[in-house]
Amino acid sequence: MVASFSVVSTLFGRVGTLRRNAAARGRRRGSSRLAIESLPDAYTALDSAGLYAVYVGASPARDTLLFDTAKSSRAKKVTLVLNRDPSAVVEILRERGFSSRGAAAWPRKLNVLASQSSAEDLSMEQSAAFPPLGRLIGALRAIKRYGLKSGSLYLVEGANSWLSWHSSAALAQEAEYLAQWCMARRCLMVLFLSRYRQGDDPLGQSIEGQDPFSRDSTGGVDLQGFHNAFTGVAYLSQSLGEMVWMAKFWRVDDTMVTAQSQALRYTPEGALAIALSTREVGASMLLTRDESRVLATRAAVAGESWVPSGWEIVSDYDAMTAACQQVRGVTVLLDYSVAGGLDGLCRTIHGLRSHCGRAIKIVVRERELSMRHQNELLVLSLGANMVALRNLSLAQLQILIESVQGQLSTRSIINDYHTALSAAQGEPVCGYLTIVAFCDQVERVIERGHILHLPHVLLRLKLYPEVSHLEVLRACALLRSGDICSADTDFLYLFLFGCPISDTDIVLEKIFNSKLSCYFESIERYEVFKDKVAQIRAKNS
Repeated sequence: MVASFSVVSTLFGRVGTLRRNAAARGRRRGSSRLAIESLPDAYTALDSAGLYAVYVGASPARDTLLFDTAKSSRAKKVTLVLNRDPSAVVEILRERGFSSRGAAAWPRKLNVLASQSSAEDLSMEQSAAFPPLGRLIGALRAIKRYGLKSGSLYLVEGANSWLSWHSSAALAQEAEYLAQWCMARRCLMVLFLSRYRQGDDPLGQSIEGQDPFSRDSTGGVDLQGFHNAFTGVAYLSQSLGEMVWMAKFWRVDDTMVTAQSQALRYTPEGALAIALSTREVGASMLLTRDESRVLATRAAVAGESWVPSGWEIVSDYDAMTAACQQVRGVTVLLDYSVAGGLDGLCRTIHGLRSHCGRAIKIVVRERELSMRHQNELLVLSLGANMVALRNLSLAQLQILIESVQGQLSTRSIINDYHTALSAAQGEPVCGYLTIVAFCDQVERVIERGHILHLPHVLLRLKLYPEVSHLEVLRACALLRSGDICSADTDFLYLFLFGCPISDTDIVLEKIFNSKLSCYFESIERYEVFKDKVAQIRAKNS
């Protein structure tokens, strides 16, 4: 059936009126609430008549909130208005248990309306071409054709296209009209809106700070007058992989809460619930609905006689990237081996973290190679959660994978992985350099390596009077790229690239073949050495 929304034409396809089975018809009537488990009614309860707004972008969380609220509603009649093609609506209803005979445990009287086309993407100039109230009145008339009943609940996904986002005054007028429309008909309406101020991150600021609801995301339109007509306004944030329910204000009967927020998770059954709420022993809370999945590269589990049946195995890094295009919280197990190489590993880790967000878990398993310390820091800086050592058994690896469940990656992610990779690998220089070249090289490493905060060590070793410089330099076996040395009349200087100061003694014993005490009277270690390099240069200039 075609319904005209003022000038904008929108098709509403009636997917069907679906009834519960007769055994469940005696359900208790009462007020409805948004379907978030364990969240107090003060944050989620809905008056018998009124207008509410929930700001939430298109996502699995929005679908869960929308459909679970409809399913649990106690209203006399529930109408879902979805901003999707009818075929997509039919498919999602089928996934949630509907068939030609309906579905159990849903409201007895449920209408599902599908909006086949929308003005969602209208520019400000196009939106301004329509008169205030025009599209809104057209939408309400279209809904009215399917029957109005006192005590009905309307959950509206596509309401963005009904409103005049170019004008604060028009928005306020439309909200007031819609609120009065609901009160006059004693019905309840919840608008699921996707417009909110861009760049505002409720997780990164105090609720008492700048109001993320204050202006529209596209044109900077003031929303204060718009919100004044609502009984409640809330925001379901999904920033950084974390879900947070933030109520600007929420009014039920004579009570109202303001400026409150709660972190949310998924229950094992797929419902939204408060994070850290008390639940049955053994139950777990999930950041995302796909958090229980584990995907592994074939090389990461090669040689294992047994692999958990639930793990999904992909061929290589590229296949892993392709498999993770739609995931949000899975665990990814990558191999560090000769075949993949460090560049491919870094590219994959950085791409997965940038695309999938903070909730995905990335574990790197050493296989044919052991990571140098700076390379481990590199992959962690690019988004990996942890590195599993090559001598770990599969059982120990499973324990590590279990330990990262429910975690969000909170590290700052480097924008350009090529720059980070270059800083971690250093320049292909090793061995003895003149004092000037030695100082120049160390200063270049300091400048390039600040992006990763790599630990380097500068050592000043004082020779015994009877030991010659030539003897010590012949004994100094530097093999790792980036490790360099130099000498002046009094000291031998060593720079160890990417070496933690705690490992210095072990590395020195290897360099001098366990004869360290034969050559040096004293050893000074410097973890912060920019000024010391300048002193060495000045002393030998």
